[in-house]
Amino acid sequence: MSDVVVPGYAKRSAAGEIFNNPMSSFKSEREYSLSTLSYYVPYAPSVPLGNRSCSYEYAQTISPSTNPLDHIGSQVGHLDVLINVQNLINLASTEAVANIDKPTFDGATFIGELRETIQYFRNPLNSLKREVEDARRWKRRKRKLDTKTTAEYISDNWLSYRYSIRPILNDLRNAAEAVARTVLDHEPVRKTARGSASESGTSNASGSASFTDYNTSTNTTKSVRTGVLYELSRDPNTFGVGTERIGVALWEVIPLSFVLDWFFNVGTFIEAITPIAGVRRLSSWTTVQTTSITTRDSWRARGGTYGNGQTRVITSDAHCTEKYTSVTTTRTPGIQIGLGQKITPLAGDIGKARILDLAALGHQILMSK
Repeated sequence: MSDVVVPGYAKRSAAGEIFNNPMSSFKSEREYSLSTLSYYVPYAPSVPLGNRSCSYEYAQTISPSTNPLDHIGSQVGHLDVLINVQNLINLASTEAVANIDKPTFDGATFIGELRETIQYFRNPLNSLKREVEDARRWKRRKRKLDTKTTAEYISDNWLSYRYSIRPILNDLRNAAEAVARTVLDHEPVRKTARGSASESGTSNASGSASFTDYNTSTNTTKSVRTGVLYELSRDPNTFGVGTERIGVALWEVIPLSFVLDWFFNVGTFIEAITPIAGVRRLSSWTTVQTTSITTRDSWRARGGTYGNGQTRVITSDAHCTEKYTSVTTTRTPGIQIGLGQKITPLAGDIGKARILDLAALGHQILMSK
């Protein structure tokens, strides 16, 4: 580990002094398991049966055996796994800066979307009214109901629920919290905004050395954590209605801008580059951690020729498993904001919901007149 030792750190930090020094560390661990090597050598065909004292000429058992490791001749190392670290730094840094004094209730965006939200609320009610009227006509005329199927009705109104009813409930909750914070809370002058991003990848390789075959697999995860220490010289923009929020609000009201935000950090980037009055940045840092786990399985695959010209017959292949784990951490002063591509935007439960949203959007676009 390499770090900067600050004399009297606890006392000086408590007094408000700021330290932001580079740091690096490396930790590794190796472990392995061995098993038995067993083989026998048949008699040469030229040896008369009467001269054979047993069923084979020679046999050997070694437990535990390092035979595969001896043939490979070196410890296992990590395979290269391609991960775009700069993309992760952009995502994490931009998120951290965007989180600086973020309003509790984003009033500008709420106002910009209010008309559209109200329209969303009206559509499901109108659709329900139409369904009831169609059902009534069907009962009167005793004929097949000529209207949308249940699946089509759900598809048309799924987005209404996702992007009007749920968000407006969250807005109401945030507005109540903003009122409470304005009336009751006294936020600290010094705060920290943070961001994070991570990505994992796997690489595999196979090979052979002498009489040994082996398979190697490396799984690597790179995690980036960023932070910004800043000072508020004013009351925070609790209700988010300042003029600096106009750019953010304009992006939010662009049709389908939220879909692009699933895959790229455009909205977060606009937040990050939006100026905030009364905020003084004191320090920032970027921490990159690389965790790699490599496993290599090796075994005696071929017997080779014995002195009597016969091939050894392997009965236990001395299977060996090696595991090499390393963690590398670096912390550097500063951050780098920028546009980045989101990692696995369609994974997990939120990914399933987004896939449903895309299907509903596609259906509405195709069915629109």
